[in-house]
Amino acid sequence: MRGISTIIASAILFIAAAVAAYIFVSGAMSSLSNLQGAMIEREKLISSRLQSIIDIDACSYNNITNLASFYVANRGTYPLNASLTKIFINGILFNSTIDFAQKIYNDSAWNRYETIRISVTLPPGVYQVRIVSSVGSYDEKIAYI
Repeated sequence: MRGISTIIASAILFIAAAVAAYIFVSGAMSSLSNLQGAMIEREKLISSRLQSIIDIDACSYNNITNLASFYVANRGTYPLNASLTKIFINGILFNSTIDFAQKIYNDSAWNRYETIRISVTLPPGVYQVRIVSSVGSYDEKIAYI
């Protein structure tokens, strides 16, 4: 009798271990699948940042209205969303108006070789200007106004 109960107990423990191993492996595979999806999305984001290059080309200033206008060109191959472009002056996000200064294609995207004008109201001074595109690429310059 003792031998049969040992066999039954061993069989139950073996089945329990197999079920636990299945649960562990299926959970690990699900996590691995989610991780792979996240890595693919991260790779797409990095690729879009590498393909998007913006450049602050020039700055103009109107002494009467204290309006500073920064001209920013898209030098990358990736079309950007101009309306999502942000301007930081001395590390502070500023409200700005954005319009196209030079447009090549008849669409709403900010395409390669096109230039936008970002205008903000500033008093004369020296400013560190950082302009960040819709995908996170940026350019930074010192503006002497």
